[in-house]
Order: sequence, then C-alpha cells, then structure tokens
Amino acid sequence: KILMQSSNVTNPENRSIVFSASDKELQIRATGSEAGDGTMTMEATIEGGVVEVNFNAAYVGEALRVLSDETVTFQFKDNDSPVRIDEGDFTHVIMPIKTM
Repeated sequence: KILMQSSNVTNPENRSIVFSASDKELQIRATGSEAGDGTMTMEATIEGGVVEVNFNAAYVGEALRVLSDETVTFQFKDNDSPVRIDEGDFTHVIMPIKTM
C-alpha cells in the first residue's frame, strides 16, 4: 500500500523511489516533476548499517504483489548491489537504479 502511494508521485521517465533504511525504520521517498514529493515511513527491523537504494517502483511493486504475508525481508548489501526480497519460499531479486 505504501509503495503504491509513493509510486503515484514518481517521475514517469524512471519511476524512481528511494528506500532508506536506518535504525528502526524504513523510509520510502518519491519525487516527481509534476506531482511533487512524497515520503512514507514505517517501522522495520534493521540489521547492519544505514543504506539508501534507488529502485524502479514498478519492479518492486511486481514482487510485492505476489506476496501474502505482511512480513517481508529485504536484504541489502550496499547502495548499488542487487537486493533480495524473501517471504517464505518466495525469493525475488531486484537491481537498483544507478545514481550519478
């Protein structure tokens, strides 16, 4: 639900959303040239350091649409590496959008 709300304001050229994980929360930010900015924050269990990754909202949405559990695991290595999404027997890998 949060992802869908954030993706509504994304720039149509790249549909970029930013996941920022730190301490005990995950923040999802989107910026659009016409719709402005949107930020959603949710509680999360974070292990490791701070990470910020850009994604195409459509790709993350495709993975999350097939999940039924409310708890999903995102495994981030760093800002530019593939991200693994797990729920039960389901595993999906998403490549981040490279930033300049």
